[in-house]
Amino acid sequence: MMRCRSSTPFYWMRTMYPCVVRPVLEEVVEPALKKSFVLLAEAGHSPHELIDQAWAEAQQDGRFGGCGLGGHAQTADASFAVQLSSRSTRHYVTPSHCGA
Repeated sequence: MMRCRSSTPFYWMRTMYPCVVRPVLEEVVEPALKKSFVLLAEAGHSPHELIDQAWAEAQQDGRFGGCGLGGHAQTADASFAVQLSSRSTRHYVTPSHCGA
């Protein structure tokens, strides 16, 4: 899931304004990721509390025992800002500024 369903939102978050991409992430991407997670885990017959707990754990970073799935809407602003700042610094570094 990390390489297919979860990788496309990272591209969207870096290239589109957060006000555009966040609603799509919250209303379309996150529910689709959770549905895929439930199907892959064969958790359809499990109680909803257990499914929600497993999904919450899967969303955690790998350092904390999770898989890093989902949670894209919460980081959309930061992803876009990092991408903008990395672009702007490259434009200011030219050979004339480097002493060449």
